[in-house]
Amino acid sequence: MTFVREKQIYCGEEYLEIDLYNYTGTEREIAQGGLRGKKEILSTPRQIDLNEEASRRKFTQVVNTNFKNGDFHVTLSYADENIPATVEGAMRDLENYIRRLNYRLAKDGKAPLKYISIPACVFKSDGVTPARVHHHIIMSCNLDTAVIIDTWRKRRKKGQKQGDKIGRVNADIIQTLDDEYGLAALCTYLSKQAGGKKRWRPSHGLEQPLPDIIDSDGEQLRLSFSANLEKPVSVTNNRRFSRKEVEKIAKAPLDVAYWEKRYPGYTVVKGDYGFKSVYSDLRGWAVYLKMRRVRE
Repeated sequence: MTFVREKQIYCGEEYLEIDLYNYTGTEREIAQGGLRGKKEILSTPRQIDLNEEASRRKFTQVVNTNFKNGDFHVTLSYADENIPATVEGAMRDLENYIRRLNYRLAKDGKAPLKYISIPACVFKSDGVTPARVHHHIIMSCNLDTAVIIDTWRKRRKKGQKQGDKIGRVNADIIQTLDDEYGLAALCTYLSKQAGGKKRWRPSHGLEQPLPDIIDSDGEQLRLSFSANLEKPVSVTNNRRFSRKEVEKIAKAPLDVAYWEKRYPGYTVVKGDYGFKSVYSDLRGWAVYLKMRRVRE
């Protein structure tokens, strides 16, 4: 027997995503019996596209849960003479930068940094040596922009008041008040920027709240992140919707009033991010909805 499963995904206090899809008997048996589903080789372009979209969506959910208007998107780059010889060297630079920011925050009696870092690396012909590297960081940091920029330095040498600059820093304040989609556009951009592939790792000993981003070649891109990230909250309900109701919703024009009544306090975000219906021979119709809090 097949029924409709409703999954509500709360991304912080601002965003709610709704998934409606047919849950098959096979999936139920696997879930109840602890059986593992058959591992498939994901080689077709279509399957790669689906996995890329799914991983980017989960990435966006975590970012929208943890970051908001007034936080920072920081890009750390290298002067030519400071490009690290190895990926590990680039990671040490990033870790030192994060450590120095946290030292300054602790000294000022402020909460530690909350961040996700996304690598972007182009390699030389040997496929190992970095030719160009920069780090993207989405961060919540209670420090002045000038401090965030000035901290990207080498270790201080004897006789120096501060270390030499490593390269340029762009620190943009995130502005989402007029953005229906939260940080979705930024997440899409960063997913495409990442180019390190499996060479990058998360911080040691941390629970993985993020999926590996899957790029257009089907490769996984590891991220680094702070231990204090929150996970989106997922609530699952069964049989609140019928299969016929989901099919009707999928085929009809979007009815915003219907969804606002179903989920009081939220409205559907505008544009392509808000509503999507998909049909497959295996599952039939599925509906994906993105909502945001109604703003006064």
